[in-house]
Amino acid sequence: MADRILVVDDEPPIRRVLHDILLTGSPGCEVDEAANGIEALAKIHGGPPDSPACATADADRGACPYHLVFTDLSMPRMDGFELLDMLHAERPDLPVVVVTAYGGEDNILHCFSRGAWDYILKPFNIEHVRAAARRALVAGNQVRKRPGDLEVVSSGPGWLELTAASELEYILRFRKFTEMLLSARVPADVREDLRFAIEEVGRNAMEWGNRYDPDKRLRLAYRLADDRIVVRIGDEGEGFDPDGLPNPAADPAAHVERRLREGKRVGGYGIHIVRKLMDEVTFSGKGNTVTMTKYLAGRRGG
Repeated sequence: MADRILVVDDEPPIRRVLHDILLTGSPGCEVDEAANGIEALAKIHGGPPDSPACATADADRGACPYHLVFTDLSMPRMDGFELLDMLHAERPDLPVVVVTAYGGEDNILHCFSRGAWDYILKPFNIEHVRAAARRALVAGNQVRKRPGDLEVVSSGPGWLELTAASELEYILRFRKFTEMLLSARVPADVREDLRFAIEEVGRNAMEWGNRYDPDKRLRLAYRLADDRIVVRIGDEGEGFDPDGLPNPAADPAAHVERRLREGKRVGGYGIHIVRKLMDEVTFSGKGNTVTMTKYLAGRRGG
């Protein structure tokens, strides 16, 4: 069955552009359009826009006709925030990508806490839209979300804490939304360092900490202070002794042979690279929580 995408925006030219980008970027998919949240819910629920069935949640709605939703935030009748809230409650397994001209921190945090898969700013890059669609469709097909798979513990200006299922999808989403929150505050090279560090340490937590156990959680947090950025990633595994990590650069050939012998993927350089990219990398006593600090240029405290 072809993937079906719903584009929700009150501006017809934007809807048409997104329609064409998605149609040409995902051959074989079908793209529908809606002008606001009311029309979107009508299409998702399969009823007239103003019918009672579309105005309230109904536990027996049947299969959703769409695999992905792209939505604007500022729209008449029902805006993207309310649409996202309703879909988060009714259809947590339906990926939603927000496309908006508003990049404020409150907006980003609200969308993230309501399960948005991605957040793209207008004017948007065509390849970013296509890439977001590809990732969201793959995730939607592979991961069947359960209530509580992602929970925002607390959030506010400059900080975010959450727990998530031990799935790569949530690590990537945390990384992407952290980048969005930092985009106007820190230079590109710092964001790139953080991108690598979050993904590498997150993968280790999922793979070697939680051992892909679906019942174990990841703990993810970020904080932006005046002089530093702090990211903390933890798992529910048994932990390890970080001082016992061998230096892969000392004998690369022996390092590769050892990892293959232990049944590990080729690599193992990640934490050593992270230590070089970050200004401080510390581990909890158990070794299953990593705290990474990056000081902002010229602001390091004494």
